[in-house]
Amino acid sequence: MRGATECPRAALTAEGATPDWILRMRLHCTIDECGLPHHGSGLCQIHYKRWKRHGSFESRRLNGSLLERFLLQIRPTEASCWEWAGNINVQGYGRITSVVSAHRFSYQYFVGCIPADLVIDHLCRNTKCVNPDHLETVTPRENLLRGVHPLVVIHHSGTCARGHEFNEENIYFRLDRPGRWNCRACRRLVRKD
Repeated sequence: MRGATECPRAALTAEGATPDWILRMRLHCTIDECGLPHHGSGLCQIHYKRWKRHGSFESRRLNGSLLERFLLQIRPTEASCWEWAGNINVQGYGRITSVVSAHRFSYQYFVGCIPADLVIDHLCRNTKCVNPDHLETVTPRENLLRGVHPLVVIHHSGTCARGHEFNEENIYFRLDRPGRWNCRACRRLVRKD
Protein backbone atom coordinates (compact mmCIF):
# COMPACT_ATOMS: atom_id res chain seq x y z
CA MET A 1 0.00 0.00 0.00
CA ARG A 2 1.23 3.47 -0.94
CA GLY A 3 1.97 5.92 1.69
CA ALA A 4 0.65 9.46 1.74
CA THR A 5 4.00 10.79 0.63
CA GLU A 6 4.03 8.66 -2.55
CA CYS A 7 0.85 10.27 -3.98
CA PRO A 8 1.68 13.44 -5.99
CA ARG A 9 -1.26 15.34 -4.51
CA ALA A 10 -0.28 14.36 -1.01
CA ALA A 11 3.32 15.35 -1.74
CA LEU A 12 2.19 18.82 -2.78
CA THR A 13 0.12 19.33 0.31
CA ALA A 14 2.80 17.77 2.50
CA GLU A 15 5.37 20.25 1.24
CA GLY A 16 2.86 23.07 1.62
CA ALA A 17 3.69 24.66 -1.77
CA THR A 18 1.81 24.42 -5.05
CA PRO A 19 3.88 24.50 -8.25
CA ASP A 20 3.83 27.78 -10.13
CA TRP A 21 2.27 26.29 -13.29
CA ILE A 22 -0.76 25.04 -11.34
CA LEU A 23 -1.34 28.44 -9.79
CA ARG A 24 -1.06 30.11 -13.19
CA MET A 25 -3.45 27.58 -14.73
CA ARG A 26 -6.03 28.08 -12.00
CA LEU A 27 -5.89 31.85 -11.70
CA HIS A 28 -4.59 33.33 -14.94
CA CYS A 29 -4.40 32.61 -18.65
CA THR A 30 -1.52 30.29 -19.58
CA ILE A 31 -0.57 32.41 -22.61
CA ASP A 32 2.62 34.35 -21.87
CA GLU A 33 2.17 38.04 -21.01
CA CYS A 34 -1.63 37.75 -20.90
CA GLY A 35 -2.36 37.90 -17.18
CA LEU A 36 -6.16 37.91 -17.60
CA PRO A 37 -8.28 35.73 -15.30
CA HIS A 38 -8.73 32.06 -16.17
CA HIS A 39 -11.92 31.18 -18.10
CA GLY A 40 -11.61 27.61 -19.36
CA SER A 41 -8.93 25.09 -20.35
CA GLY A 42 -6.29 27.28 -18.70
CA LEU A 43 -7.10 30.23 -20.97
CA CYS A 44 -8.71 33.62 -20.51
CA GLN A 45 -12.01 34.28 -22.27
CA ILE A 46 -10.36 36.09 -25.21
CA HIS A 47 -7.80 33.35 -25.95
CA TYR A 48 -10.37 30.60 -25.35
CA LYS A 49 -12.78 32.10 -27.93
CA ARG A 50 -9.98 32.61 -30.48
CA TRP A 51 -8.92 28.98 -30.03
CA LYS A 52 -12.51 27.70 -30.38
CA ARG A 53 -13.33 29.84 -33.43
CA HIS A 54 -10.05 29.86 -35.37
CA GLY A 55 -7.88 27.09 -33.89
CA SER A 56 -5.18 29.60 -32.99
CA PHE A 57 -4.48 32.15 -30.27
CA GLU A 58 -3.43 34.90 -32.71
CA SER A 59 -5.67 37.91 -33.21
CA ARG A 60 -7.30 38.11 -36.65
CA ARG A 61 -7.74 41.85 -36.35
CA LEU A 62 -5.64 43.85 -38.77
CA ASN A 63 -3.32 46.19 -36.94
CA GLY A 64 -1.04 48.79 -38.45
CA SER A 65 -1.49 51.98 -40.37
CA LEU A 66 -4.56 52.64 -42.47
CA LEU A 67 -2.49 52.29 -45.65
CA GLU A 68 -1.12 48.87 -44.59
CA ARG A 69 -4.63 47.68 -43.75
CA PHE A 70 -5.87 49.02 -47.10
CA LEU A 71 -3.16 47.30 -49.15
CA LEU A 72 -3.75 43.93 -47.45
CA GLN A 73 -7.40 43.90 -48.59
CA ILE A 74 -6.91 44.54 -52.35
CA ARG A 75 -7.48 41.66 -54.80
CA PRO A 76 -6.68 42.42 -58.50
CA THR A 77 -9.16 41.07 -61.09
CA GLU A 78 -8.88 40.31 -64.81
CA ALA A 79 -10.83 43.47 -65.61
CA SER A 80 -8.01 45.56 -64.02
CA CYS A 81 -10.21 46.33 -61.02
CA TRP A 82 -8.75 46.25 -57.53
CA GLU A 83 -11.59 44.55 -55.67
CA TRP A 84 -11.93 45.18 -51.97
CA ALA A 85 -11.79 41.91 -50.01
CA GLY A 86 -12.49 43.47 -46.60
CA ASN A 87 -15.75 44.58 -45.03
CA ILE A 88 -18.53 45.49 -47.50
CA ASN A 89 -21.50 47.64 -46.45
CA VAL A 90 -25.12 47.02 -47.53
CA GLN A 91 -24.74 49.29 -50.59
CA GLY A 92 -21.82 47.14 -51.81
CA TYR A 93 -19.01 49.60 -51.02
CA GLY A 94 -15.84 48.56 -49.17
CA ARG A 95 -15.15 49.90 -45.68
CA ILE A 96 -11.73 50.17 -44.02
CA THR A 97 -13.25 51.34 -40.72
CA SER A 98 -16.78 52.21 -39.70
CA VAL A 99 -16.28 55.75 -41.02
CA VAL A 100 -13.74 55.35 -43.87
CA SER A 101 -14.87 54.09 -47.28
CA ALA A 102 -12.23 52.09 -49.16
CA HIS A 103 -12.80 53.76 -52.55
CA ARG A 104 -12.71 57.27 -51.06
CA PHE A 105 -9.49 56.44 -49.17
CA SER A 106 -7.95 55.10 -52.40
CA TYR A 107 -8.82 58.24 -54.35
CA GLN A 108 -7.56 60.56 -51.60
CA TYR A 109 -4.29 58.66 -51.14
CA PHE A 110 -3.35 58.08 -54.80
CA VAL A 111 -4.99 61.07 -56.56
CA GLY A 112 -5.79 63.88 -54.13
CA CYS A 113 -8.51 65.54 -52.09
CA ILE A 114 -12.20 65.15 -52.87
CA PRO A 115 -13.95 68.55 -53.03
CA ALA A 116 -16.86 68.88 -50.61
CA ASP A 117 -19.48 69.30 -53.35
CA LEU A 118 -18.33 66.25 -55.39
CA VAL A 119 -18.69 62.48 -55.02
CA ILE A 120 -16.69 59.52 -56.32
CA ASP A 121 -18.00 57.71 -59.41
CA HIS A 122 -16.85 54.20 -60.32
CA LEU A 123 -16.18 54.29 -64.07
CA CYS A 124 -16.08 50.48 -64.11
CA ARG A 125 -19.50 50.26 -62.38
CA ASN A 126 -18.00 47.87 -59.78
CA THR A 127 -18.74 49.27 -56.31
CA LYS A 128 -16.06 47.02 -54.73
CA CYS A 129 -13.34 48.47 -56.99
CA VAL A 130 -10.72 50.71 -55.32
CA ASN A 131 -8.45 51.21 -58.35
CA PRO A 132 -7.82 54.99 -58.51
CA ASP A 133 -7.75 54.81 -62.34
CA HIS A 134 -11.40 53.66 -62.21
CA LEU A 135 -12.52 56.46 -59.87
CA GLU A 136 -13.51 59.99 -60.79
CA THR A 137 -14.91 62.95 -58.89
CA VAL A 138 -18.24 64.16 -60.29
CA THR A 139 -21.30 66.06 -59.10
CA PRO A 140 -24.04 64.01 -57.44
CA ARG A 141 -26.32 64.69 -60.44
CA GLU A 142 -23.70 63.43 -62.92
CA ASN A 143 -23.12 60.36 -60.77
CA LEU A 144 -26.85 59.62 -60.77
CA LEU A 145 -27.17 60.12 -64.54
CA ARG A 146 -24.23 57.75 -65.18
CA GLY A 147 -25.94 55.05 -63.12
CA VAL A 148 -28.10 52.14 -64.21
CA HIS A 149 -31.24 52.89 -62.18
CA PRO A 150 -34.40 52.11 -64.23
CA LEU A 151 -35.49 55.78 -64.21
CA VAL A 152 -32.08 56.84 -65.53
CA VAL A 153 -32.25 54.23 -68.30
CA ILE A 154 -35.70 55.52 -69.28
CA HIS A 155 -34.40 59.10 -69.21
CA HIS A 156 -31.55 58.22 -71.59
CA SER A 157 -33.78 56.18 -73.91
CA GLY A 158 -35.80 59.20 -75.06
CA THR A 159 -39.11 57.47 -74.29
CA CYS A 160 -41.33 57.04 -71.25
CA ALA A 161 -41.82 53.69 -69.49
CA ARG A 162 -44.57 52.76 -72.00
CA GLY A 163 -42.44 53.74 -75.01
CA HIS A 164 -43.97 57.14 -75.83
CA GLU A 165 -41.47 59.59 -77.26
CA PHE A 166 -40.20 62.56 -75.25
CA ASN A 167 -41.03 65.75 -77.12
CA GLU A 168 -42.54 69.12 -76.26
CA GLU A 169 -46.01 68.02 -77.33
CA ASN A 170 -46.03 64.81 -75.32
CA ILE A 171 -44.57 65.81 -71.92
CA TYR A 172 -45.63 68.40 -69.39
CA PHE A 173 -43.99 69.58 -66.19
CA ARG A 174 -46.04 69.19 -63.04
CA LEU A 175 -46.87 72.34 -61.10
CA ASP A 176 -47.52 70.45 -57.86
CA ARG A 177 -44.09 68.76 -57.96
CA PRO A 178 -41.37 71.04 -59.37
CA GLY A 179 -38.79 69.29 -61.53
CA ARG A 180 -41.13 66.36 -62.27
CA TRP A 181 -42.75 65.66 -65.60
CA ASN A 182 -45.43 63.32 -66.93
CA CYS A 183 -46.24 61.84 -70.31
CA ARG A 184 -49.51 63.16 -71.83
CA ALA A 185 -50.15 59.92 -73.77
CA CYS A 186 -49.80 57.84 -70.58
CA ARG A 187 -52.11 60.21 -68.73
CA ARG A 188 -54.75 59.81 -71.47
CA LEU A 189 -54.48 56.01 -71.13
CA VAL A 190 -54.92 56.17 -67.36
CA ARG A 191 -57.97 58.47 -67.65
CA LYS A 192 -59.66 56.06 -70.11
CA ASP A 193 -59.44 53.24 -67.56
